[in-house]
Amino acid sequence: MAVKRAEALRLADAHLAAEGSPWVASGANRYRGVWLVGYVDPAHPDEMLQGGGLIVLPDGEVLDFSSAPRALDELLPDPRRAHDTDDEALELMDASDPAEAAELRALRQSRQRARGEIA
Repeated sequence: MAVKRAEALRLADAHLAAEGSPWVASGANRYRGVWLVGYVDPAHPDEMLQGGGLIVLPDGEVLDFSSAPRALDELLPDPRRAHDTDDEALELMDASDPAEAAELRALRQSRQRARGEIA
């Protein structure tokens, strides 16, 4: 079951607290079927923190990601850019765009047939 925005923020807050962080979730945006969550220092909510953010997966798992270039793409590869889209990326896409995920599965099978990997 997909996580709603309010739940993503609650899960992010719980993750930060479990890590001993004084920060709190400040907002969540949908991206590739997951929630990207930013956080702030509640003592200075208007100041930008340096670093990455949190990802809340559809199953509620929370991951940290860095602000390094392409860090998010390494955690969540865009299945439209993958030569042979993996099952995990397609499962994430199912949550946001099931029709496109089905098209990518068909494309993957076509490529696998062409290479003789499947009948």
